[in-house]
Amino acid sequence: MKISFDTIKPGLNWQGSQAKNYIEQSGSKAGVYQYLQDTNSKLREHLPTNTHYLAPNEDIEKFLDKIDLDNLKVIRACHSLDFLGMVDVIPTKVRIHSRNDIRKAIHEIYKNAKSKEVKDFVNYEFDLNKHAISFDGEIGILVQDYFNCRFESGSSAIGSIIEHPHEKGIYRVSVTQDDFVEEVVCNEEALCLKAGDPDCTEFKYAVMSPYLLKSAMLLYKQVQSSGLIPNNYSFQMEFGYGKDDVGEQINLFQARLFKPYEPKAEFEPECYRMSLPYGAFGITPDSGVEMKIYSLDEFTYSQEEMKSIAGNIAYRSCKDWGDHEELPLSIKPENIGAYLVCNTSPNSMRLPKVLQHGDYRWAQKAPITLMLNSPLKNRDLQSVKVFSNGVIGGIDFV
Repeated sequence: MKISFDTIKPGLNWQGSQAKNYIEQSGSKAGVYQYLQDTNSKLREHLPTNTHYLAPNEDIEKFLDKIDLDNLKVIRACHSLDFLGMVDVIPTKVRIHSRNDIRKAIHEIYKNAKSKEVKDFVNYEFDLNKHAISFDGEIGILVQDYFNCRFESGSSAIGSIIEHPHEKGIYRVSVTQDDFVEEVVCNEEALCLKAGDPDCTEFKYAVMSPYLLKSAMLLYKQVQSSGLIPNNYSFQMEFGYGKDDVGEQINLFQARLFKPYEPKAEFEPECYRMSLPYGAFGITPDSGVEMKIYSLDEFTYSQEEMKSIAGNIAYRSCKDWGDHEELPLSIKPENIGAYLVCNTSPNSMRLPKVLQHGDYRWAQKAPITLMLNSPLKNRDLQSVKVFSNGVIGGIDFV
């Protein structure tokens, strides 16, 4: 199925047609890799080694003949729409080490991509029906060496970074090591806000390794200036960071769109429940937007019920877990007006995060995202007014 971004996502200001053609062909993994491999010698050293792309309907056995089996592999589904979404819709296979296991993983990914659950979710996520097209499950496969560099405690650091769409030069960076997730807001000098302090607006803390932060920001800027990303959009870059016998290593895994750049609004929200500083994305009128609020964590509403609810709906997620936790693909809320991320309890040591896969899927889709540093309880599930100037926001109960 040929996808045109001009149809699905009009208004992307590409810096030329070349990158667009690569990504329309094979998406945010294989398309990004091949574009940088072909056009940018400086960034080639940051691309995963021993990378091979299996195009849809290509002969698998001939493809397997190309694979060097000396290192562990990661096997990933590829489609043009994964540049715009499809976060964790088709599972990735990691630490695969034999020809037979690679073949098995490829067949499992193919089967998953053609499942009704995946097709229905992709059609929902991009509202493909209104474009008279439907996701057909035809995907490519990317096989690469598994990133295995070590960092500080001895484990690989797998990370994600975005530039704030409403204040350039401010970055949100998330890093996972040994299933522990840390997420910070930093400036270009790698100085961070004090984690979890709702009153801290000064960048003066060394919350995360400055070497890691500076390396991630530098790679982000290099990708940004390569022509790969539409210049009117912030994007998410997934990376691996560590050290080997040669020295510091940072690899680019994927780049996908986040939000369009837009200056923050000239009003300061004052709400009953406020977001963390730089914990807001998307802009409301200064008078706010009234919405019904429902919980995605305890989703008990049928799709028919969700469609019958008038107006925009603010969904909330209260989380106290680690990486790669996401909702089932059967959950397809209509009219998602805002995504609220908060802790499960006032005593939780974990702070709300938005770059992990289970949250990013909804932050990418919802027009407004707020990261709240206090829990929402069942009695809070009512009508609210949502406010956001783009960098801070909040909710008032109606």
